[in-house]
Order: sequence, then C-alpha cells, then structure tokens
Amino acid sequence: MTSSRFSIILGLLFLGVLSRLLPHPPNFTAMNAIAFFSAYYLHNPWLTLFTTLSAMFLSDFALGGFHSTLPFVYLSLVLIVFIGHYVKQTGSLRSTVIRSIGISLLFFMISNFGSWAVDGIYPLTLNGLSICYFIALPFLATQVLGDIVFGVMVSSILLIYESKKSHINQLGLS
Repeated sequence: MTSSRFSIILGLLFLGVLSRLLPHPPNFTAMNAIAFFSAYYLHNPWLTLFTTLSAMFLSDFALGGFHSTLPFVYLSLVLIVFIGHYVKQTGSLRSTVIRSIGISLLFFMISNFGSWAVDGIYPLTLNGLSICYFIALPFLATQVLGDIVFGVMVSSILLIYESKKSHINQLGLS
C-alpha cells in the first residue's frame, strides 16, 4: 500500500469518527459518503469495508452506542460499500447528489426496518412499520443533507487524489 493511499484511509477514518463524535444534527455524518464514494476510488471493496466499519466501530465505542439495531446499521454500510464499488463514478455534482440521496434512502429503509423489527417500540404489523418510517422522516431529511454535504466533500477529495495519482503516473514518477 502506498503512503498516499494509507494517508487517504487515515483521513477517511478520522473524518468518519470526527463526524460522529462532534455535535451534529441526527444522522448528519460522513459514514455513508465514506462507504459509497471511497469504494470506487480505493479500488478494493475489502479495504473500503475495513475503513468504513473501523470508523463506525471506533466511534460507536467512544459514544457507548452499541444498541439493538446495530446489525442493521452495519449491514446498510456493507451494502453501500459494495454498491459503491460497482457503480462507475462520474465526478459530476449532479451524479454525486443523486447517489447521496440514494444511499440515504437505502440506509433509512434498512436501519428503520431494524428499529421496527427489534426495538419493540412499534407493533410488528405493516401499520407499525409504516408508523416507524413516518416517525423517522425528520431523520431522513438530515441524513440526506449530511450525505450530500459529505458526499461532495469525500468525492472531491478522492477525485483530487485520483487525478494527482494519474498525473504522477503520466510523468513516470511513481
């Protein structure tokens, strides 16, 4: 692993942990953006998975945030990593925003399904599931906003990294 790739991974870890530890609106973190956008640029879904889940675990540990829906949260991040690995990145702002909304919706659907299924707050009926999703809509709004902001940030940083790496390779300096 090159030192620049190692630096990118450390930076993503730091960003992910920091975005969860510093005060923030609910679900306004960098985790989905890191999982999705770094998967393509790191060219290794396992490395991205390790980076994403490590940031999540470290921040969960620091927050004491181990809870019953954690498997659903982690499952959604795993799916986002693998989807990100197989989706061709274009680098356009429009594409980044659309994909950020998509990963927000995926995370919302899976994590709130988990809340409905295991928390015992809602009746285990279709109506209970509908109520669970409805009550969580304000969290979806901040999730989407956070995923767009961090999606643009992470994809921009990784695009710069990729273009510098490509430029160095063209000069024969690698």
